Order: sequence, then C-alpha cells, then structure tokens
Amino acid sequence: MAAYTSAALCDIVETYTGNVTANAALVNVQSGYERALRGGDPRDAEGAPHLWSFLRPTATITVWPTTVTAAAVIWATTTTGAVTVSGVGNLILTVAADTFYENMVGETIVSVIGENSYTITGYTSAKIITVATDASADDGDTFTITAADTDSGTNIWVDADTFYESMIGKTIVAVTSGTEYTIVGYTDSENITVDSDASADNGDTFTITANGFYRLPSDFNGLLGPPVYVYPSGAAAPAMEEVSPQTIFEMWRNSETVGTSQYYALMPDSFSTGVLQTFSIIFAAQPTAARTFRYRYRVSAPALADTATYPMGPPAMWPLYRDAALADAERITGQTRGPHEVAYQRSMIAAIDGDAAFFQTSAPARMGSSQG
Repeated sequence: MAAYTSAALCDIVETYTGNVTANAALVNVQSGYERALRGGDPRDAEGAPHLWSFLRPTATITVWPTTVTAAAVIWATTTTGAVTVSGVGNLILTVAADTFYENMVGETIVSVIGENSYTITGYTSAKIITVATDASADDGDTFTITAADTDSGTNIWVDADTFYESMIGKTIVAVTSGTEYTIVGYTDSENITVDSDASADNGDTFTITANGFYRLPSDFNGLLGPPVYVYPSGAAAPAMEEVSPQTIFEMWRNSETVGTSQYYALMPDSFSTGVLQTFSIIFAAQPTAARTFRYRYRVSAPALADTATYPMGPPAMWPLYRDAALADAERITGQTRGPHEVAYQRSMIAAIDGDAAFFQTSAPARMGSSQG
C-alpha cells in the first residue's frame, strides 16, 4: 500500500488537475481530508457520523495543589574561568569555581581563544566535566557554554520530580525576588520553559499556585466520558460527575475547596486572534496532593501542509484520503458524481468497516462503539 504524505497527496492532485500553482492542490487535499474525518457513511446519509478510533485517544492529566520547587537551575550562556585539561585522552575539564550543572550534559562548550567546540558527555561536579574529544589544544583557555534550546535563560530545571504538563499556562513565582513568569512549555518532570529570562533567579525556589484550572491538550475537542482516577489497586476513589462551571465556582466560594475531587467541568480558556483556542478542566474539591486522571477525548485534527508529513490515522486510511482529495478536485471541474466520487464512497465504506473492527472485543460496547 502506498504511503501518502500530505506532499504526495498534493502531487497526485496536481497530476490530475494539471494545476501546479502553489498550494492549489493543498486546497483539495485539505477539503477532502476534512470531509473524510467527518465520517459520513454513504450507506446512511442521515445517520450519525462515524467517529474514527484514532480521533479518540486516551490521555492522563495530573491535578496538583500549590507546589514549591527545590532550588532551581537556570542558565543561558555561561563563561568559565581558566580550564585545566587532564585525564586519559585529555577529556576532563576542571575549573576553580563552581560553574557546571548536571543538565549541561549534551550541550556544546566552546574555547574562547581557540574557538574549538566540544560536546559535554559527563558531569562529575560543579567544577569538573567530561567532553567527547581531546581538548588539550585549549588547555588554560576559558570556555563558553550556551544552552542549545535557549539563549535567554527561559529553561528552569530542578533536581526532583516537580512539574506536570497541566502546569502550562500557570504562573511560577521566584520566592526571594517575587518575580513572576508564565509556564509556556513542559519538557519533563524536572524541566519547564517560562516566557522570559529567569536567570536572575538561578538557585532560588519557586512557587506554582494551583487555581483549580488545568490545561487540556491543544488538540482537545471534547470528552468521551468522565475522567477516571488512576489509583493504586484496591484504593477507593469516587466516580467523577460533570457539573456546570457555575456549580464548581459556588463550591469554591462556599469553601469546599480542598479534599477529594468528585466534580468537574470544562472551560474554554481566554481566546485571542492568532492563538489556538485551548480548554481547561476544573475540579471540586481541589486536591490536597497530586492526583492523576485517565480520560478519552475527541481530537481536533490539525491542518495539513504540502510537506512530507502524514495525515492522521493508520495506513488503511491513506486510500480514503487520496480518493477524497481527487473527488474534491473533480467536484471543482463540475462533476458532482464522477469516478473519483464513486471511488471515495467505496473507500469510505471500507475504511469505516475496518475502523469499526479495530476495537472489536468480547465487549465491544465498552471500547468499540462509535459513540466513544
């Protein structure tokens, strides 16, 4: 079966139409793609559309109380003092003052005079690191280390599992200086990215205040059932009940603010043009300790581009996307039901039947119904 990237689909449409104008074919590919994802079954034009299995993934979200971090490491560009090169293969760099951090492993260190670059491969202490290649030519030189992922001190590291992806969008405050930053990226439980240079607060602890709002994935397009607690085996957990945001706000107002979460509501985040609309989930009561929920949701498929990237779904969907793009191009020529439209409807039926079989188990209603 041919592998159809977005670019390959555009090439197929260009061959059919003869129109090689930039992005002209992409219009047909995107239109056909959206039509296919809507899941209309040609056998039942008035029935409910098919909800594709790949558009209803499972995810987890961790809700958390107000958190105080350990001492944070924040650095952008660091210049060492004079370096002594030693060891087998001349791979060990030693400085007199505390300079290095463990999260510098993998970064590039450059000699100031010799302008030679080395990759940091090991961390021994704040004064000793190991590099990948012989550095004897730069013995006695000073070196510069620039974080590859930021030149502006916007990465915050801590040496303990602290951060959650649901902290994106929250305010993090340096305890000593009181400076506030917004968390804009999550790398892992020990590393986040903030919106401005935080290197002045290197070594400080930070506070992240829980306000009850937890950001959902950027492709979120609705829940497929209530969230479920992820608890250790045998631990009791209440079933979650969806209520209105107003009900949650009233619970917060009435001091029903902390404890075991039992109620939830969905909230759209503030919207501004040029920024993708996002959503948050809110809980009552707010947790006294970090709690993780598992949930299923509908995905909002991203737009395609004329690049070597794949549309959503398994390989069985590729013929459908091809026929959908060609049917859209055919329609523009004035053929409302030409051969490509016929091929599209056949491919749609085959894709729906194949996708419906994907989740068939001894209890299909639990996992495989098109309702979620």
